[in-house]
Amino acid sequence: MNNNTENSGNSENSENSENNNKQNFTPRKPSRHFARELMIQSLYQWKIAHDNGENIVLNFEQIKQDLHTIPTYKNASLEFLQEICNNIFINVEELLTIIENVLDRTFKELSPVEGSVILLSAYELKFCPQTPTLVIINEAIELVKKFGSSEGYKYVNVIVELLAKEIRKDENIISSKHHVRSKNKKK
Repeated sequence: MNNNTENSGNSENSENSENNNKQNFTPRKPSRHFARELMIQSLYQWKIAHDNGENIVLNFEQIKQDLHTIPTYKNASLEFLQEICNNIFINVEELLTIIENVLDRTFKELSPVEGSVILLSAYELKFCPQTPTLVIINEAIELVKKFGSSEGYKYVNVIVELLAKEIRKDENIISSKHHVRSKNKKK
């Protein structure tokens, strides 16, 4: 009799667990983070090849196919990735002008990873007002930590914060403790 009570109790707990799991399950939203990772890889290739970005735009179909073969990127937001692919190079001259106003060197002198992350961050700050500034800064840091040098995130953090102050002037941006002297400011 004791066994029956335990079994029925376990059965009930088991059903409750299944119901709780069903209630707590939410389908994954497409990830902008993974879209950013893919875009950084494409921008890296662009910066190395010094092309005008047409190859990245043309290769978007290939990127979409690759998403199905790389499990990590299956949840990447294709809509966001396509937006970036279609628009970043249309606005690249404007973005590079803004970027070089806060850099302490030329954009060409940046490492390919740092330059790619800074360019993507500048694009998002300028053309994606729905994305919070702190999200853009945090994503930039994470991307450099993943793809760049061990200390590169410090430099990128400062530059993206300076870009945020320049592009999103109305926002109160929390400054990092690291400092970079802009070539356009008094030394």
